[in-house]
Amino acid sequence: MKDFKNLIKQKENGGRKGFDSKSKTWKPHESAEGGTDTIGWGHKLTTAEQAGGYVIIGEEKVPFAQLTEDKNNILFEQDWARKSQDAAKFINEKGDWNSLTEPQKLVSTELFYNLGNKATQYKNFRDKILTPNSNFIEEIDRSYTDTKGKKRSLTERTDPIKAWYKEQEKAPKNAPGVNPFEAQLQTAEN
Repeated sequence: MKDFKNLIKQKENGGRKGFDSKSKTWKPHESAEGGTDTIGWGHKLTTAEQAGGYVIIGEEKVPFAQLTEDKNNILFEQDWARKSQDAAKFINEKGDWNSLTEPQKLVSTELFYNLGNKATQYKNFRDKILTPNSNFIEEIDRSYTDTKGKKRSLTERTDPIKAWYKEQEKAPKNAPGVNPFEAQLQTAEN
């Protein structure tokens, strides 16, 4: 799971836009899709956060000037957990989230992390991910309209995710009930 989340961080802000190397803190930057600014690893600020100059981590309002690398990573994990819940709710409308493999759950969560509630428009994705042996991964292609009104493809984001997923599918299968992705991580950590 860690390698996938690092891939998402790279795709969200690999250039570390908004990171101040002197103060070692993160500042907001303009969102490619417009609206409120973004900070860190793709946290879209709420209007209250942007106006107040802070992000909310747990119950704490953390001023931008105090958003360190560690706190930014906690913010990412908090956002990821929320988007995972959103993805599970969406999948559960037609099937069972718990029937998905860990890689399928990660890809589903990424869709919500990147698109927010707009991800619910990806009904073909949901239908295919719930169908055994379907090629659901091709359904993650997407585009957005930038602040100048130009439609842009996100293949630079989705192609590495597709490649990652296909590698997970090639991984040796383990005994029933053992998730091969989790087994790989445990082996790598030992």
